[in-house]
Amino acid sequence: RIELIQGNSGSIFALLQEESVRPKGSSKAFVSKLTKSASTSEYLLGDRFDDLAFTVVHYACPVKYDATRFLEKNTDALHTDAAEFVATECSNQLLRQMFCATPQLSRQGSSRSMAAQTLTNKFRVQLSDLIRTIETTRTHFVRCIKPNASQSDTEFDEESVLQQLRCSG
Repeated sequence: RIELIQGNSGSIFALLQEESVRPKGSSKAFVSKLTKSASTSEYLLGDRFDDLAFTVVHYACPVKYDATRFLEKNTDALHTDAAEFVATECSNQLLRQMFCATPQLSRQGSSRSMAAQTLTNKFRVQLSDLIRTIETTRTHFVRCIKPNASQSDTEFDEESVLQQLRCSG
């Protein structure tokens, strides 16, 4: 499922990135390419009635996504002057570090710098770093199951507990 989301070609992130840097890219074209490239995947489903919608079958349950404005949101960049100002003039050290570490659009606005700027690319890098960190450590997970919604020590809601167990992957 990770490959469906962030794989190299044909993944959600790769196709969103590709469509974001195309001069006439559209959310509709993104969903069309996505459903075609993942037509054999059991984890991605197209929507027969809405050409801007697709469903990803996550571990917990299927989630329907509406791709309206996906491209606009993906290329939503902070203005270069604002980023430079925060990186150089802000007194908050954490903010300065965040903006210094973020690649910004060049003054020329080339497609190459645009590609580095998309939210998808930033998220991909962060996800890859997280996966690398997890792979190099011995992680242990503790799953907590809430016996009821009312936080009572004398109640046990079987349906709620069963749903939590189903969603725990």
